Amino acid sequence: MNSRLLMGLCALLIAWASLAQDAAAPAPATSPDEEVLNVDPPRPADVPIPDKIPGPNEEPPAVTIRKEDGLTIEEYRQGAQLTMVRVTAENGMSYTYLDTDGDGRLEGDTKDGPVSPVFFTIYEWE
Repeated sequence: MNSRLLMGLCALLIAWASLAQDAAAPAPATSPDEEVLNVDPPRPADVPIPDKIPGPNEEPPAVTIRKEDGLTIEEYRQGAQLTMVRVTAENGMSYTYLDTDGDGRLEGDTKDGPVSPVFFTIYEWE
């Protein structure tokens, strides 16, 4: 029994000595050049979005704005063809009707049936 107690005490003494040695070990000295910082790597600078450049023979659309019954109606024409209509209520959402395929009919027109695509402006840049 004494030998077991003696062996247990020796094991505790060895474990305690190893823990004390680890705690007393000084941290390795680093020079200021070797100092490690927890910083994200630098990102490249953001490239600005270029301005939209019209095609060589493209002229800006002609815009006609009129007000009827509390609605503001903006008509956009390219040459003589109507390409887009935006209808804005005084205190409501704006609805946009586009001629996406160039056939002269605005998508979102009631002649297209009960279901029409919805175009909402989520975000605009100045």
